[in-house]
Amino acid sequence: MKKQIHSIARSARGTARVALLLLAALGLVIVFSLRASVARADDAMLEFGRHLIALSETGMGSGERGLLINGQELGFRVFTVEQDLNTALDFYESWCHGDNNDFPGQEKALSLVSQSEEAAPAHRSRSWKDLVLRSQSDKLGMVACLKHGLANPSGEELAARLMAFLETGRLGELGQFHYAAVTQFEGRARVVALWTQPDFYPFRMFPTEGDAPGFDPMAIARPPSGRRLLSAGEFGHDETLAVYVDCQEDIDALARFYRLDFVRQGWRLESDTSDTAHSRVLIVQRSGETRLVALQQDPGERSTVTFATAR
Repeated sequence: MKKQIHSIARSARGTARVALLLLAALGLVIVFSLRASVARADDAMLEFGRHLIALSETGMGSGERGLLINGQELGFRVFTVEQDLNTALDFYESWCHGDNNDFPGQEKALSLVSQSEEAAPAHRSRSWKDLVLRSQSDKLGMVACLKHGLANPSGEELAARLMAFLETGRLGELGQFHYAAVTQFEGRARVVALWTQPDFYPFRMFPTEGDAPGFDPMAIARPPSGRRLLSAGEFGHDETLAVYVDCQEDIDALARFYRLDFVRQGWRLESDTSDTAHSRVLIVQRSGETRLVALQQDPGERSTVTFATAR
């Protein structure tokens, strides 16, 4: 998956939204598929924040966005405030423990916080009732939480919510997931925020067999074999992403298949490049639209096909 990301980044530098979809999807794999210690969860989500912050510095702009990843909707926002890194992290940690549920609207509230004001108790102890993670490294920090809306939850209340979540798969039974990555940027805090909707079903996103929920790319064939691992798009924009794994064909056979499909569907081949013997990237255009097909096969493994669409 990481090799596919690098291939796409080199071949489609101008498609920033495609990169956003890749990183958001990769972050969800980390957050919802991680089966490790709390310390590793901190590290993984801090690394996710590092990627999101890097993307935010490439001119993505500000404003609230909606992402659709494997059939599930997420909110996304980038903004900058005058406060410093620690003030912003304290603010979000305090917000996670408070009663206010307006996560997208926190830009104005954060901008009004004094940098000398202690927004959250320092070194808050963590318990299983405290569904908040905070991590910081150098000039980057992150706060992630499942906001359950209970001021002083009892063990019985949280256990009941956990059972409801396990029975239904609906994350809203536990709470809404919120994630904020913050970096120091020219003396100010740059914030990248990501949040789920109440009707969010993480276990449906990555089945172990068969296609993941979502959609296939338009006007181009899916691979002859394999299963869809990922599909992603941004509401109101044409850029999409799809990833297929466990394809039985090698990358040369897949390249022949797609070169024929391009001709059949009226696409003009712009480039067909190979970084190594195990990867190949094809780019086609038609009527102002661009399709990128990245093929990857590690030795002894089945092939992976990644599609990215852009204008």
